[in-house]
Amino acid sequence: MVRAVLRVAALGSLITVLIGTATLPALADGALGLNGPTGEPLPWTLALLVGVGGAAFVVRALLKLGRRKV
Repeated sequence: MVRAVLRVAALGSLITVLIGTATLPALADGALGLNGPTGEPLPWTLALLVGVGGAAFVVRALLKLGRRKV
């Protein structure tokens, strides 16, 4: 039941973001992390992408190490 509620909440927030970004171009640029006038990525956007990618790599490596020991 909790999973169903979480999925509905996630879907609802996704739909809200999509509707907001479709109606307001400035909101779309902000949601994508782009600088409005130039369209280049903002520093926090790049840092977030690198951080998430790095964290995923570390978690996957740790899970693989955990499986080898068992």
